[in-house]
Amino acid sequence: MKNKKKLGVFLFILPAVIVFFIYFVYPIGFLLYTSFMAWDGVGSMSFTGLSNYERLIDDHVFHKSLMNTLIWGAAAVFIHIPLALLLAIILSYKVPGWKFFRTVFFFPNLISTLALSMMWLFIYNGQFGLLNAALELIGLEGLQRNWLGEISTAFPALIAHWLFYVGIFMVIFMAFIATIDKSIYEAAEIDGANIFQRELFITLPLLKPGIAAGVLLAITNTLKNFEAPFVMTNGGPVNETMVMALHIYRQMVNFNYGYANTLAIMLILAGGMMILVVQLVFREKNA
Repeated sequence: MKNKKKLGVFLFILPAVIVFFIYFVYPIGFLLYTSFMAWDGVGSMSFTGLSNYERLIDDHVFHKSLMNTLIWGAAAVFIHIPLALLLAIILSYKVPGWKFFRTVFFFPNLISTLALSMMWLFIYNGQFGLLNAALELIGLEGLQRNWLGEISTAFPALIAHWLFYVGIFMVIFMAFIATIDKSIYEAAEIDGANIFQRELFITLPLLKPGIAAGVLLAITNTLKNFEAPFVMTNGGPVNETMVMALHIYRQMVNFNYGYANTLAIMLILAGGMMILVVQLVFREKNA
């Protein structure tokens, strides 16, 4: 009877295990294998040892793209998530028009990234963009820039446009806040706690699992950023807005699949390290 139960459990999880190996373990193994090869993606492979990894040392575009990816991840953790959390807390008080603002903030997440990137191209345009027009309207012509064409503003502008899409995390946090027992807030209010103390000492600690999930999702999204950098700047000017996904794509277009897969391995390692740090920060301490 016991053996039959074990067999049943094995057969139950077998499909998931097979899918995991086909769509995760095998692709990762293939990436690692081909990272030691010179391969154009079509012809035969030739073993080159560690030459692809040695190439990383002198690849300044790789250094820049990795740094930009990490900076984008930091912006997700320290700006994107806190902004979503602030909006979630405010709207959870059901202020006038909260349903309307909830819809407005979430709506961009329903639109294609390609379409949004084209819209932001128009907003940031140096000659007839809406941002420069708005600055002229309020008398700040001196701040007008070619936002995506200047080295000093291109990457900050790219990250700034992404910060507006906080809706998905806002909704996640609002769902977590809705599960908190309101009697806890009532007891704290009776004890004299003001609104800031209630949010700081009740909402944030109880929201910790939701914040951890949001941070992990935000970081994984930054690692996959491709459409917006590709459409809005294509990595320019002079690779100032290059990110890892776009650098990998360029190598593939140039039929350097071996080196592209080496870059992919580095992206996986960078993502793994970032996720490990998040898990260490948000881990629950044993009682």
